[in-house]
Amino acid sequence: MGRAITKCLLTALLLCASHVEALASDSVACLKLTEAEAGKAFGTPVKRNITDPCRFEAIENSEDYFTIEIQPGQAENSEKLMAPLNKIFGNPDPVSGVGDHAFSFESVLIVLYKRDYFTVSIFSSRLTRQQADLAAAKAIARQLIAVL
Repeated sequence: MGRAITKCLLTALLLCASHVEALASDSVACLKLTEAEAGKAFGTPVKRNITDPCRFEAIENSEDYFTIEIQPGQAENSEKLMAPLNKIFGNPDPVSGVGDHAFSFESVLIVLYKRDYFTVSIFSSRLTRQQADLAAAKAIARQLIAVL
């Protein structure tokens, strides 16, 4: 239960750091990512949430899902955006192989790509999937970069 609360808190902090104008950009970018591409990257078929185009839920278990948040032009502000997370969770782990720079806090991946800052947050009902979730987050980020 503690891990689920940590993830919810982490996501809430990330959302609080976002700008209102980023919401429209999120939707446009997320709509470029097809359900088939998202499912392939996530490792299981997914469907897009009806009310949130940046949330993709596993067809077999809606408790397994991921969300994307994009903040266009905010890469230069990444240290400021991550500061609250650093205070709570310590320094993020560097992640290679995706974007220009990437960091993770458990199964939340923060990617700096060109001028943009975006997050991929994985929520899983299986508590032992942290490495698999990070691999899925990287694959999702690569798919998103490919369509941006």
